[in-house]
Amino acid sequence: MKHIAILHAGFPPVFKTQAESPHAKSRSAGFSLIELMIVVAVMGIVLAIAIPNYQEYILRSKQAAAKAVLLDIAQKEPQFLADRRSTYAKCISSTYLYGGLTAADCTTEHLSLSVPPDVAALYGFSISLSGPPPGYVAVATPIASEVGTTSFHIDQSGKRLKGVNGVAGTQTW
Repeated sequence: MKHIAILHAGFPPVFKTQAESPHAKSRSAGFSLIELMIVVAVMGIVLAIAIPNYQEYILRSKQAAAKAVLLDIAQKEPQFLADRRSTYAKCISSTYLYGGLTAADCTTEHLSLSVPPDVAALYGFSISLSGPPPGYVAVATPIASEVGTTSFHIDQSGKRLKGVNGVAGTQTW
């Protein structure tokens, strides 16, 4: 072993031992297995928290898009009733056919709304009419498993309910 004296102005010399091993410098240049395992464990914990939160965020954004279409329907229906003076529309558009509707059902009696393709791939939108007096319930029913089973409902009074697979529940949204 070599002893190296380190001199500092005004201080007594300090002696350090330097190992003559060829691996002495490589130990301080890399990571130990323990350090690497700690980093992997921390990353695992962070991912275990972040991934479910991200998936919930994506689900809520898809549900918000379906709710936006329902709110568009609720905004257009009163105007349709005022124009026709007798009933609400049962069709969203002449091209969007869901829930057993045919093109003949929706040639003139529709709201002229367009459902974005990405939302139409996830939810089916239908309007059920009731009356007299005229009434309606617009429903967004999930048709893709990635959005779960929660359906959303809105009626002519603006009442908003959550349901399961198209059946209204008691919770509001």
